[in-house]
Amino acid sequence: MLKTYNPNDCIANIKFKTIQEAAFNKSTPTLAQVKNQAGNNFISGMLKAWILYLNDILNLKRPMTDSQITLATSLILQDYYSLRFADLEVLFRNIITGKYGSFFESLQIDKLMKLFENYWEERCELSASSNNSKHIEFNQNLDELGTDRKSKRRS
Repeated sequence: MLKTYNPNDCIANIKFKTIQEAAFNKSTPTLAQVKNQAGNNFISGMLKAWILYLNDILNLKRPMTDSQITLATSLILQDYYSLRFADLEVLFRNIITGKYGSFFESLQIDKLMKLFENYWEERCELSASSNNSKHIEFNQNLDELGTDRKSKRRS
């Protein structure tokens, strides 16, 4: 699992480019699933590796300290445990490529948590929109089925 979800490999070999692709992908595990399978220390270590990678690749003047990374990891696991590794791939790629702005000086816990929050909100809106569309389509199919049955009874 460590090799499969190594941040360097995931970012270099992008499989998921959009939030839509990540949100509807069920092949990668959630943070909670990895925690349940391998334990809290394992998932914490994996997430720390992702943040360390981000910290390093952004070439910041004031990178996050070890204690800040540990705290950020804990907060992410508490609040965003249902994110999948596909989500991390998209989110971190977007951060690295500047989609959320530039980080000239530093990356701090509050900035990182805001990025996760914005990503989560966008992902939830996408999922809600998709569910709403499926609900409308389902109801239309039921209406059409009801109309077909009524037509057949009259014949």
